[in-house]
Amino acid sequence: MGRATYESIGHPLPERPNIVVTHQPNYQAPGCQVAHSVDEAVEVALQIARKHNGDEICIIGGGVIFEQSMALATKLHLTRIHATIEGGDAFFYYDPLQWIEISNEHHSADDKNQYAYTFSVLTKRK
Repeated sequence: MGRATYESIGHPLPERPNIVVTHQPNYQAPGCQVAHSVDEAVEVALQIARKHNGDEICIIGGGVIFEQSMALATKLHLTRIHATIEGGDAFFYYDPLQWIEISNEHHSADDKNQYAYTFSVLTKRK
């Protein structure tokens, strides 16, 4: 995740390794590893995944990190919030012709979620 995303969350996400990408040379993020480029973060994440017999890593943003890593992605997990939220960040544009939607779940607003949302999984066309 990018530094601004980490700072907006305020702590590492639980039960997973966290890597914060920043250009700040002496940046520290307690409970996280720090990388200074998306490429470095991906390499560190792949090393961690392989130690646990995995090969999938997740990039959670923000927008600049998504833009820099989109060419590496083979799967997108998208949550679309069905509301206009002032000051909220929007996911950057992706070319829908390059992706196949493999699942789509709509969820209505409820006691836990103020807004309706759709969770979709897409895979990159070969």
